[in-house]
Amino acid sequence: MKVYERVLLMVYPLTWVGVALVVVMVAAGWNVPLDNLQKALATTVNRWGLGAGAAVLLIVALKLFLDNFRQQAVVQALVRQNPIGEVRITLPALENLVVRGAHRVTGVRDVRPRVRITPDGVAVFVQASVTPESEIPEVSSELQRAIKESLERTAGIEVLEARILVDGIGHESKGRVE
Repeated sequence: MKVYERVLLMVYPLTWVGVALVVVMVAAGWNVPLDNLQKALATTVNRWGLGAGAAVLLIVALKLFLDNFRQQAVVQALVRQNPIGEVRITLPALENLVVRGAHRVTGVRDVRPRVRITPDGVAVFVQASVTPESEIPEVSSELQRAIKESLERTAGIEVLEARILVDGIGHESKGRVE
């Protein structure tokens, strides 16, 4: 989601919360907003300004509504091209392969991969949590090797780099069967 979309999703509901509060207060007997609205609508310039503001709110509402139906482009990597056609793999499938390869490493609790596809191969960035008794340099090296092996063996895609960020040290979640 883009930054301006996040801002719209934050500002738009807050605008309607403010409008709803004013309507509730007017319904309870507070007439100041109605008096101010009548004064504002008395001049043509103010009517145009209010109309423009309402048009902006309408456009934002339509954009947010239509964004719910927009299809996200699925990023794919070319695995192989042959005379019959080509074989591609999606970004979520590559991320699943990274997770599967990472969970084979003893001492790794959790991984959150991001894969960037380039014409020459893939770059993998992994945020990982490890167990407290793990030696981070050894576990991270083994994790890099496991990720590279998993992607190259299973998908046939060259791994250009595998970066590891250990962002958590926690308890062993469940016993592993090895």
